[in-house]
Order: sequence, then structure tokens, then C-alpha cells
Amino acid sequence: MSVLPVFGASGSDPGYKLSDLPSARNGDLILAAFVGREVLAPIAEEVTQTKGTPPAIYIVNAYLMNRGPKPITVLLGTADQIGTAKNGSLLLISYSPSYWDGFGDVSIKPRLEDYRPITLKPGEVAALPVKKIELGEVPKRLRVGYGVSQQFAKHYEVWTGNIAVEVSVPK
Repeated sequence: MSVLPVFGASGSDPGYKLSDLPSARNGDLILAAFVGREVLAPIAEEVTQTKGTPPAIYIVNAYLMNRGPKPITVLLGTADQIGTAKNGSLLLISYSPSYWDGFGDVSIKPRLEDYRPITLKPGEVAALPVKKIELGEVPKRLRVGYGVSQQFAKHYEVWTGNIAVEVSVPK
């Protein structure tokens, strides 16, 4: 099978601008996102062997933008594996580093390089890892979130807080 990306109206227009995406702001950091759809299409030779409709996989694209006067260090994290969402009209896709306090008497410091830190100068944009999800029942919208806890940020000078934006899901 070959993979044919099928994006929503937002991603299919070559004149589409990042500033046109749904976005939310927390201080000087803006989170913008959109959801596209990836359809598995059979190749001509496989048409006779393929039965049923191939599943659709939804792709979440998210971006962080520094709209403040000073540089901001954000964490890009790592790409997630495909996840399955059960159902519902709202699903949270989160870009947050996990944090483990360690043991009752000892705090374990996370390795910053595991979360791919990047410093955005004013006006710069960074793409977060693409998230792929397979949905059982397609929701009308998804909530895409980005957050770094104060517990994590206390170890390093990185942006801390939470941002979430709701985006529509193409059919």
C-alpha cells in the first residue's frame, strides 16, 4: 500500500499561512496546530487483493512561535508512536515532557537533551513532532496542548506553562 497524505482545507492550499492556523497564547509563546488525514490507498496491483476500506490515520501538526521580545527555550520532545483514540468529541493530544520525582527522599533530575531543547529568538517558529493517531470514532475537534511543568522547569531555564488550542478534524 502507498500512503497518500490528505490534509484538511488548511493544509491543501499552497497560499495558506501559519498565522491562519487556530492558535492560543500563553505569555509570549503561541501554539498553532492543524489536523490532517493520511489515507492508505491500495496500489493498482493490490486492488484485487485488498478487501474493505483501509483505515484513516490522522496527523496532528503543531508549532510554537515566540512573539515576545526575548528568546524563549522550549522543549520539542520526541515523536510519539501511533496512538488509538476510543471515541468522543474532544481528544487531548499533548506535547509535554514526562517528569518523575524519583523516590520519597531523592529527586531525579531529568536529562534535558532527551527533550530536545531549542531556543527561539523573537519571531522564530519551531515545529513539534508530528503525532499520528488512529481514531475509532472521528471527533469533530481535537484539543492540542503543549505544557512544561514548573517541577520540570525548576531544573532548567525553559519556558513553563500550558497552552491548548482546539482544531477541527477533516472527514
